[in-house]
Amino acid sequence: MRGHALFFFPILLAACTQGPVPQASPLRELVLKASAGEMPAKTSRDAAGTFYWTPGDEIHIFRGEAEGRLKSTNTVPAPAAEFKGSVPAELLDAAGEGLFWGLYPYNESNRFDAASQTLTTTVAPDQIAAEGTFADGQFVSVGCSDTLSMTFHHLCSGIRFSLSYPGITRITLRGRHDEVLAGKVEVALDEDGQPVVREVLEGATAVTLSCPEGFRPGVDYFFVTLPVSLPDGFVLDFGDGLTRSVTTELSLNRARFQWSLSTLDSVFDIPYETFDIVNTKARNYLTNVDYSGDPDYTQSQVPTSWSRWDSPVPVSLSWTGGNATGIRMSLSPFFEPSFSVDGTSSPVKVPHLIPGRKYYYKVMGSGDSVLKLACVTPIGPLRMVDGVSSAGNVRDLGGWEADEGHLAYGKLFRGGNLDDIQSRPAAKDILFNILGVSVDLDLRGMPPGSAGGSGEKNPWLESDPIEYVNLQPWNYFVASTNQYYKPTEAEMGASAEIYQSALRSIIGWLGEGKVVYIHCHGGSDRTGTLAFLIEALLGVSESDLSKDYEITCATVSNIRRRNGNGGWFFAPMVRYLRTFAPEGNIKDQVTAWAMTRHAESVEPLTGEEIALLRQYMIER
Repeated sequence: MRGHALFFFPILLAACTQGPVPQASPLRELVLKASAGEMPAKTSRDAAGTFYWTPGDEIHIFRGEAEGRLKSTNTVPAPAAEFKGSVPAELLDAAGEGLFWGLYPYNESNRFDAASQTLTTTVAPDQIAAEGTFADGQFVSVGCSDTLSMTFHHLCSGIRFSLSYPGITRITLRGRHDEVLAGKVEVALDEDGQPVVREVLEGATAVTLSCPEGFRPGVDYFFVTLPVSLPDGFVLDFGDGLTRSVTTELSLNRARFQWSLSTLDSVFDIPYETFDIVNTKARNYLTNVDYSGDPDYTQSQVPTSWSRWDSPVPVSLSWTGGNATGIRMSLSPFFEPSFSVDGTSSPVKVPHLIPGRKYYYKVMGSGDSVLKLACVTPIGPLRMVDGVSSAGNVRDLGGWEADEGHLAYGKLFRGGNLDDIQSRPAAKDILFNILGVSVDLDLRGMPPGSAGGSGEKNPWLESDPIEYVNLQPWNYFVASTNQYYKPTEAEMGASAEIYQSALRSIIGWLGEGKVVYIHCHGGSDRTGTLAFLIEALLGVSESDLSKDYEITCATVSNIRRRNGNGGWFFAPMVRYLRTFAPEGNIKDQVTAWAMTRHAESVEPLTGEEIALLRQYMIER
């Protein structure tokens, strides 16, 4: 019997005989009507479903000294089926003695002792995995009847689980005290007619489930075991030194699959550490500043000197035991795929890692020896990036708390210009090979004399794997925003359309799986305006929007303060946006602005487009 997408289709027990049937015995056809016994009362941890016979199932039939082999005739899975086969005549002879006994699955090594009314069978310690069900021919079941109509009851138990990572081909389950999980056993029926293990003849303390093509993440698989109590839990061995220990008591009861082990490989018994990648000054600002009590934008807590606050702290990997030949890192504990980090002496600094991700690493010694196997998780409210723009001010938009989650890392980056990128191959390597950027969205192009100059400045070669797009909006939407030029109302409407067009393009690129780098000259004003719109649409708080604006100034000479001091117009922009939904919050207001027509060239964003932006950018 086998499992199905909605049901468990276990394989029912085949009968065992005490010895071979004499070849001279005449054969007669036997038809047995078999049904699967009901599951016992379930708890919330049991796998739901009904047991079914599947086509081709075979059972062992016994009576006294005689035995036979029967095969199911059903063509689809069913809770009851007919089994047919040619059996020795004495098994059906009216003079025959004793009850009919059935054992699933059929196996030539099965035995039946008529004197003690016991069966001998084996639960295999080595099993081959099957998706959505247990290993073929493993779920031992027993039936007993004085007629050729028989109900089979289940002896075995097991664990139902799924995995998080690809590449796993073999898992071994052990009790913490070498409890017997499988092997050759003698089986009897209790007073309720249910099969129980009377004696372990050849016990196995481990069950290994193999999947040569690799277990698929998110799919249910099953260990089949004997009923057993594991008072101190169990240990799982995934190979390559990776194990997981479960120390809670677990009872594997007959005819039940424990349900509690989804994502079986989510935690391993290897050293785990965290590392704060946000520099101290930026960390203090982000942690201690809260603008939620200043809705009128009268305050600013920007320090007088930023002193390279945009520089992240690289993760430091250290070990003992001598020099290394290199380091392998991966988001998978099985190191598929993996990347190499140069370094032979402890510690080694590793930049540009993503906060909240588990990075497994092996410090390799000579001869493929492993000096250290461990896992590190970078932590921090912000992922800053060094070495991309000579203007600095580069960071991931990910990490900010948003609607029911946080903004996803690795999809949108903001920063300063890339004008000299061709003279800095290391910067190109970071941009393409580490950040995975595939779109350069350049927001420069204001009138002559204004900050950042005018027109596009495409620095890329045809051979570079990147798409360059130049859009030319004004800062902040507000007519008096620019220090050198006062745009007309028509120009301001056209600028609003450009921001809407930029949002629509970003949604399209995200839907195509592209990674976008957004910049103007220094990454503060035009870039800050677009970042503000994106983050507000995603539900980032108004206090955090202010902090994201102010921290853009970590490397530029002109300090931008949220209250407008210094000649910049962040606060007037917020007041302008509030006019679109006066009774709502900043998310409502920017959503209303985005869905409003501002001129004649660009259609407003739709609710469906904004929903897609949230789908692509919010991780829960």
